[in-house]
Amino acid sequence: GGCDPGASRGNYVEKDITLAIGQHLAKQLSEAGAMVVMLRTEDRDLVGDGFSGSIAARKREDLRLRVQKANEVKADLYISIHANADPSPRWHGAQVFYNPSSKPSKLTAVMIQEEITKQLGNTKRKALAGDYYVLRNTEMPAVIIEVGFLSHPQEASLLVNSDYQARMAQAIFAGIA
Repeated sequence: GGCDPGASRGNYVEKDITLAIGQHLAKQLSEAGAMVVMLRTEDRDLVGDGFSGSIAARKREDLRLRVQKANEVKADLYISIHANADPSPRWHGAQVFYNPSSKPSKLTAVMIQEEITKQLGNTKRKALAGDYYVLRNTEMPAVIIEVGFLSHPQEASLLVNSDYQARMAQAIFAGIA
């Protein structure tokens, strides 16, 4: 969010897609009784206006603040939603990543991946171990969900569709449940 739009292809922008899916997911989790802490509810990062430094430093600080906030509130689960892109349009499919040293993270990732595969039927990918800042530094189980590839024309057109975003959120919710 904010100055970091994430991946983009044409008019398709990661930060808009992921925020919409996150809002759908937060609503479903809240309705099921979970206390949801959204780290981004609008088009901005956590760093704020007073930061001075490079864009790369700003991104690192934003990640640090996200992890810090999750750890401070003692969250039970950290969900990070992203959209993928690649120079080649051939790659497609949602994929969930987890910290290999956390059995609860792996279980959560596998369950979410299975629900995405079952409910949406458009990926054969499997949950994978990943070495990412948020996975290494959160004190609770954490997963990164790449909801699909903006570089794949058919998948990109799905990812910007509100009904599909709600279905993706439902699959993520079912995996969490």
